[in-house]
Amino acid sequence: MPDEATIDETTSARAPEADEPQGEEADWKAASRKWEKRAKDSNRENKQLKADLDALQKQLDGYETKAKDDAAKEQSASEQLDALKGELERMKAERERETLAREIAKKANVSAEVLVRMQGDTEEEIEANAKLLAETSKTRWPEVKDGGHQKAPGKSKEEILAIKNPTERVREIARNIDAFN
Repeated sequence: MPDEATIDETTSARAPEADEPQGEEADWKAASRKWEKRAKDSNRENKQLKADLDALQKQLDGYETKAKDDAAKEQSASEQLDALKGELERMKAERERETLAREIAKKANVSAEVLVRMQGDTEEEIEANAKLLAETSKTRWPEVKDGGHQKAPGKSKEEILAIKNPTERVREIARNIDAFN
């Protein structure tokens, strides 16, 4: 067994070595501490870069979402513009057709309101409609000399008394009471 004095000397001699490594051991520990410090710094830097990357990714996602929303709004606005242009063209064509129909109605001496409502978009179709309307209105409505300002003559007393249905006869008497006074 070694001597206690030797142990004390060894312990006292080794104690300073534990605090301050010397020689090869000192180089190894210094290098280890240096690399440990670098690893911790690198880890902190990586965490900071990851946080920055996450923030930038969120920002990029926000920009992409905004760009998609803007593109959708632009497409929607473009579709609305196209629809409005189409509606405007349709209204212009309808207006031109109505103007043409009114001119033809005036020339043909027929009702413009009726002619406008009839089918046909070309001048020839509208003129054909005006001709048909003029022919049918002449056959249905006789020419009246005073323009329709006088009352139509009622039935005579003899015509009314000749009606066999009593209800119809009473109704005609009421309509033509002047014939019985």
